Amino acid sequence: MAIRMLITILLLIAGLYVAVAALMYTIQPRLLYAPSQELYQTPANHQLQYEDVYLTGADGGQLHGWFIPHQASPKRQTLLFLHGNAGNIADRVDSLKEVAQRGFAVFVIDYRGYGNSDGRPTEDGTYRDAHSAWKYLADERQIAPRDIIIWGRSLGGAVAVWLAESVRESGGLIVESTFASLPRLAQRLYPWLPAKYLVRYRYDSLSRAARLEMPILSLHSPTDEVIPIEEGRLLFNAFRDPKQFVEISGDHASGYATTGAPYWTALSAFADSLPRP
Repeated sequence: MAIRMLITILLLIAGLYVAVAALMYTIQPRLLYAPSQELYQTPANHQLQYEDVYLTGADGGQLHGWFIPHQASPKRQTLLFLHGNAGNIADRVDSLKEVAQRGFAVFVIDYRGYGNSDGRPTEDGTYRDAHSAWKYLADERQIAPRDIIIWGRSLGGAVAVWLAESVRESGGLIVESTFASLPRLAQRLYPWLPAKYLVRYRYDSLSRAARLEMPILSLHSPTDEVIPIEEGRLLFNAFRDPKQFVEISGDHASGYATTGAPYWTALSAFADSLPRP
């Protein structure tokens, strides 16, 4: 009787384990992408001049973004900002304000399914949308590729690495609070599951890192509770020189704000170290 009960308990545990794994596999899109549509603020709320930009994406859908021209001197490069997996561009206005005040022009877009952009987010879709934003700056704005710095935060860091490898002409790359690859991160976060085999998305920056030939700045906080700093360092170690790793402070969502002036000083110093066309 005791053996039968033990077998029953083990089967129940195994069944529950399989059910949890199946659920994780099924709901991945909702775990990875958390878009919102309401643009509750714009750069104008922070006294910034800006332009609404509507692009036709690679798949024909409409993408929305903001272009903030140079508003301060010295006139630094143009930053192409690729945000993380949650919210929309309205949540990044504080960052846009900081870089605009330091002499950068900046372009930020919402991936498909975010904000006023059409469609539903996918891994390939985020890549295509980032490339559409690049083409807008290079082709329509006629900004020299070497005068564009690609800047990606969190999930946007993986999109930024993909874009940097794709275009190969960027003046520099900034990756912030990002990971080496999504399967590796998933296994680190869920060690009790075969997570790396369940993940349907790759965002494999690690396999691309050594092929990048541009200066790179990596920023990460040791107290990041979502993407451990070890992930950031692993990716950083795979990049070629010249590269720089800067430890910031705070949690995953607010490291730039918690760090404050030293964060923006590091970003500006990196940009100033790059050759201009």
